Amino acid sequence: MKKYFSVPALLRQVSRRKRLLTALLYVFIVGLLAAAITRFAAHPLKLPFPAFGGQQAVLQEEIPTPGPSVSLGVADAAYSPLDLLAPRQKPSEPLQWPLAGEVLTRHHQIYRVGNQLRLHVGIDLAGAVGTLVYAAWPGIVLEVREDVRLGLLLEIDHGGGYVSRYANLSDVFFGAGEEVAAGEPIARVGQTAVLDAAEGAFLHFALYRDGQALDPLTVLPARQANQENSS
Repeated sequence: MKKYFSVPALLRQVSRRKRLLTALLYVFIVGLLAAAITRFAAHPLKLPFPAFGGQQAVLQEEIPTPGPSVSLGVADAAYSPLDLLAPRQKPSEPLQWPLAGEVLTRHHQIYRVGNQLRLHVGIDLAGAVGTLVYAAWPGIVLEVREDVRLGLLLEIDHGGGYVSRYANLSDVFFGAGEEVAAGEPIARVGQTAVLDAAEGAFLHFALYRDGQALDPLTVLPARQANQENSS
């Protein structure tokens, strides 16, 4: 006996399959939502913003700052050599030669670096590598740093707006904030300057008053009156 299929019967079969697939899809979606809610409850997100209810978010520095911490109320009172030296007066004693050596380059002497002409600031004094360098005046070391042009340098604040600079060094005996006496060994001559007027081993010495460069030869005593320092 032949079995005949009518169109309405086919449509009813398709409709039942569609309803079944839809129900399975709903069950799958509900299962995913339930799993997501369960996971969120077990591992809540940690937002980088302050939470509600007056709670304050904590921000931790990635790289801790060395040294003692300073409260916000006294941050402006932190140590600063410039602040401490501002009221100091210029030394009453004469300026001393930082070393006994021939003057290789004078203040405001023109020299060439490549295809550029430059005006020299300060003086260059001859000295072999390792020759001791002496403080020209008493004062407090402002900084010790590497300079692209002058090499390893040291600066001393003498009060009254006077600052002396010693460069092309190999070794430095003091750090920022330390006090030095006039004629005290502070460094050794080196060959770290690459773009100064002189070449090789020498001491670059400069003197400033209120930020303006002075000619050290007009402030230093006559060479005959200088007691030469031995290395």
